[in-house]
Amino acid sequence: MNRYLTTLAWLVVLASGSAAAEPIGRFVGVNAGLQFGSKGFPHSVAFDHALFGPEQGQLQARHPGGGGGLFDFTATAPMVGQFGVGAGVSIFSRPETVSFSARLPHPLHFDRFRQVEGTHGGIRREETAVHLHARWTVPAGEAVEIALFGGPTFFRVSQEFLTGVDFTQEYPYDTVMLGLSTAQKHEGSAIGFHAGVDIAFYFSRFVGVGGLIRFSRAGVDLADRGNPVTAGGVHTAAGLRLRF
Repeated sequence: MNRYLTTLAWLVVLASGSAAAEPIGRFVGVNAGLQFGSKGFPHSVAFDHALFGPEQGQLQARHPGGGGGLFDFTATAPMVGQFGVGAGVSIFSRPETVSFSARLPHPLHFDRFRQVEGTHGGIRREETAVHLHARWTVPAGEAVEIALFGGPTFFRVSQEFLTGVDFTQEYPYDTVMLGLSTAQKHEGSAIGFHAGVDIAFYFSRFVGVGGLIRFSRAGVDLADRGNPVTAGGVHTAAGLRLRF
């Protein structure tokens, strides 16, 4: 990713050498796209059940990584020359299918566990990110503008975690029949960073289309896990561009 951004930076430098350094105006971009590079992570929890007796069950789940849909809005106001500052909001959401295994205490024998495995679909992962950025915009001809941007990002993450499983058992209780698993939503916030590039093509003075690539990252504490959940990833999006 760093090598890719370095290449794009050189393109901007070359463009600036061949185009007049005119002051930029206000900029608004509205995009739809995808977020890639979300990392998977494990989650474990102890839980109680009326059929356990004095011991607790142990559940271990694996949340997969992957991508999902993204909506993005950004705006920039000019400061000096080709430099501006602004803010943007990106919203990412995806469903997850979580695989899990559980150790269920035996009601008649201490320290003897029954093992069950399963999956739970429809687990929700949502991220809202507020990006504050500095932006350097360079015209590359009459209709094309290339911009590099970056700065801090405030993340708000909502993640569902498995909290236990239901089951049935019959004497002598050596095996169990797995029922439904249960989930609970947890939320957390963190401050990270982002950097990216935006390329726009204008078919009139004020209106155009364009695309962006952004990388963002932060670690967010959720559900008292001890290990942060990684938020952010690679954004690829395209949409409407307005300048005025």
